[in-house]
Amino acid sequence: MEKVTEILWTGDATGKEYTSAELRAAGASDNVVRAYTLVRRELKKAYELLNETRMQVKTRSKVLRPEDVESYMQSHWIRPSDVLSKDTDAGRKH
Repeated sequence: MEKVTEILWTGDATGKEYTSAELRAAGASDNVVRAYTLVRRELKKAYELLNETRMQVKTRSKVLRPEDVESYMQSHWIRPSDVLSKDTDAGRKH
């Protein structure tokens, strides 16, 4: 496992995803090649899911009149559960 970890770290540091042929040419055993391929595949899935999730998050900050809030939310597909906070005194002079 130590060899697989070393190859993974080296590849990540250089932005390289090794092929089975490259690993074998570098002297990796069949077990190391299989382990690397399995772990790399699962890491790639995890990175893709993480990137997808990051791309879906959108923060909005907008001052609206109270009577416009509902229509704004509907037109932007914002559910009430998506709203983290509301400042009902924003923009009002005290």
